Formats: sequence, C-alpha cells, structure tokens
Amino acid sequence: MRSVPPVKREGGRFHGRSIFKTLRCYMSLNHLAQAARAVLQNPSQISQMLADLNRVDFANVQHKVADAMGKTTIDIMTEHSRAILRADSFDNGQVGKSDGVVV
Repeated sequence: MRSVPPVKREGGRFHGRSIFKTLRCYMSLNHLAQAARAVLQNPSQISQMLADLNRVDFANVQHKVADAMGKTTIDIMTEHSRAILRADSFDNGQVGKSDGVVV
C-alpha cells in the first residue's frame, strides 16, 4: 500500500466504503423482503393487520400531525395537493404549468 499514491489510496477507500454501504442496503432489503414474505403468506396475520388498520382514526392522526407541525389540516392537505400536482406535471413534461393552480 505504501507504493500506491495517496490519491489512489483514498479513492480505493471511498469505493470500498461505497460498495460496503450498497451491500449493507441490499442485505437489509433482502431481510425485510424475507420477513414480509413470511407475514404475507399467513392469512391470520393479514387479517389481524387489516383489523388493526381499520381501528386507526386517520382524521385524528392527521389532526395531531398538523398540531405538531404548527399548521392546520387544510394547510397540510393543500401542500400535499400541490406536491402531487407538481409531480404529475413533472411526469407529463409540463413543468411549471401548474404554478398558477389554486387548490
């Protein structure tokens, strides 16, 4: 390693860290996929998840988020709608055409 110039040595370390980070991400995704597969193949667990989801009061959750952010629910919904419009305009190649839209 001493005969390798410092610039190349640092580049090698950078690429090594980058590869390690990518592998770690893939391993995490693989672990998540395996866990999800086990759950999704069990009908009783799916039923329990749906029952839990149906008990969630989304209006209350949205209100609490708005309070925590110091905004009204309407402000959050307006921002979300505008973000969707911007994303849709971007996807359709119409960037900037939704700027005058009032939601």
